[in-house]
Amino acid sequence: MQNDVVMGTLTVRENLMFSANLRLPNSLSQKDKRQRVEETLYELGLTSCADTKVSHILTYLLTYLLTCFTYLLYTLSLPVEQRPQITDLRHYSYYT
Repeated sequence: MQNDVVMGTLTVRENLMFSANLRLPNSLSQKDKRQRVEETLYELGLTSCADTKVSHILTYLLTYLLTCFTYLLYTLSLPVEQRPQITDLRHYSYYT
């Protein structure tokens, strides 16, 4: 599994640009990749923090969420009878 999804030493914009350079085809120009990054920042509502450095805490949080998501995908791939049971949270006062 990939541990570092986001680099905490880069800004949000730099992380997206880094990812764009790795994942988008080389046939796209840098200008087009930058445009896609800007569109993504806008779509995600991150324009106000685009130049903020991502902290290591956020890196760990995103890695943890990715781990949970991967586990969820694995769990959903199991036959229903083999899936772990999810605790019913309605008995907690917060949910009633």
